[in-house]
Order: sequence, then structure tokens, then C-alpha cells
Amino acid sequence: MYLEMLSEKERKIFMDLAYMAMECDGEVAEEELEMIRSYEAECRLPGFKRTQRTFDECIKLLKQSEMQHRRIVLLELIGIWAADNVWKTPELNMMDRVSASLGISQDLANRMKRWSREFREIIADGFMLMNEE
Repeated sequence: MYLEMLSEKERKIFMDLAYMAMECDGEVAEEELEMIRSYEAECRLPGFKRTQRTFDECIKLLKQSEMQHRRIVLLELIGIWAADNVWKTPELNMMDRVSASLGISQDLANRMKRWSREFREIIADGFMLMNEE
């Protein structure tokens, strides 16, 4: 939703982190794959191939970005973790690690998580309303 505001370099780093986020719980849900595909389109990186960057390398590069861009990265990563409507411990742990590493307060990260969950519910409700008979 906000990824277009990032530079191309930041979008590529985000995509590396998005793949890590998708895989962090050891399972890849179809909803997470759909989210990755939508992120590739939004980032204008169709067919993106992951680099060999580690989590720490990605974070180090993103620390150079302005705070608004770091917040966008976290908010969009939350979209991956929320995609299957299940918050698993490894996902929550990675969320905490990303937010702390990027200098984003736990309070703000929790607000982003709540907003993301509510936004997904509103979108789902909209689809139900369009398909009601």
C-alpha cells in the first residue's frame, strides 16, 4: 500500500525481508505467497529474486533510511505475518526484532499490528458485501 514511497534500493531490501518474514515460522501459507506477489507488483519488481543479504545486512541498510520509510517497511511486513490470520510466535518475535532494530517503539509496532488486523477485516467485509445475494 505504501511501498511506492520507498526508493528502489529500499524496495529491494524490503522484498528480501518480506521473504524472510514469510518463512520465519517454517511454513508458507498460500495467503503469504499471494501477499509476496502483490508486493512484487507494488514494488515494481516482477519476478524478484532474493539476494544473499542476511537479516542483519538488511537492517543495517535500512537504518540509513528516513524514519517514515522504516515505518513503511514494518507496516508492510506486518501484512505478511497477518496474511493467514494467525500470529505465530516466530512471526511476533521477528516483528519485535525488526521494530527494535529500526528504532520503532513497541507501542507503535503494536498499533500498526492492530491497524493491519482491522484493515484486513474491513477488506474482507467489503468482499462479502459485494458478493451477498
